[in-house]
Amino acid sequence: MKTKIPHLILTSLFALASGTAQAVDYTWDPTGGDGRITDGTGNWNTSASNWTTDAGATNVVAPSSAFGSDLFFGGGTDGTAGTITLMDTGKEYGSLSFNSP
Repeated sequence: MKTKIPHLILTSLFALASGTAQAVDYTWDPTGGDGRITDGTGNWNTSASNWTTDAGATNVVAPSSAFGSDLFFGGGTDGTAGTITLMDTGKEYGSLSFNSP
């Protein structure tokens, strides 16, 4: 005897299985709260809000591991090139891009 799973349950299972997390691009922005991407010197760690995901409107901490996320340095609207000190190791990201400041 075959058991049939109702269509609604199959549809629900498909919807849950197909949901994937979206990658987020993080741009280096050590000067938070100024509404623009400011290049410059800072510490890259898991506690400082030196990244922006919304063109500098707000600053966030980059997650310790974001496999599909890309990190961008340089190319901001203000500031100059600087030294970024890597304070933590063992992080995994999608890619690193270095642009002209």
